[in-house]
Amino acid sequence: MRLDPEFQLIPVIDLKDSDVVHARAGKRDSYQPIEQHSNIVKESSIESVLNAFTQLFSFKTFYIADLNAITGHGDHHSLILTTLAKHADREFWIDDGKQQTQTLYNADNYKTVFGSEVQESDIQAMKDEQILSLDFMQGKFLGPASWFEHHRLWPKRIMIMNLDYVGSQNGPDFDTLSEFVVRYPDKQIFAAGGVRNNDDLYQLQETGVAGVLLASALHRNKINFDRL
Repeated sequence: MRLDPEFQLIPVIDLKDSDVVHARAGKRDSYQPIEQHSNIVKESSIESVLNAFTQLFSFKTFYIADLNAITGHGDHHSLILTTLAKHADREFWIDDGKQQTQTLYNADNYKTVFGSEVQESDIQAMKDEQILSLDFMQGKFLGPASWFEHHRLWPKRIMIMNLDYVGSQNGPDFDTLSEFVVRYPDKQIFAAGGVRNNDDLYQLQETGVAGVLLASALHRNKINFDRL
């Protein structure tokens, strides 16, 4: 089996206290620098991780989560802005905990990700170039429940972020992803959390998702790109 060229593979960079960290099960207080959990980098700077990812595969898009900003403990605004400028030929999806109406960066090569877990108000009509992350943990939706009543206001691209599956090596949440693909056929659904290997990627494609966010599987060298 081969992946469709349109199926998007998006590496994840989780930033905490200026380091790229290893995310696991949404327990952010215990996240450690990625070098302690990686087979492809020896330091945890964003530049080292980006370089390692691009040596694995010709990724066009990257996802950056500014965990300090999301949790209200500072931000990496300057570091991310420098990264955007240095890698102007790449696209970055950036989540730094902003509310729907706020603008992040003055750059052309990024898209705004709005994570439901930090949203406090009723949903507003989003632009299609924006991305909505619907966040789940322990079987519960993290965000205003009313957002599902107004799904016509959602942008085209929807991430299903199941924090329990992040870094778990237990496989993606196929049931939830399948449900969203069927329920919202006009949306592009992206999987986030749990991918272990090529077989998971093939099954996700069969499920009908448009792409997947990857981190642990890349750092553990579990994706065979020659067979994709």
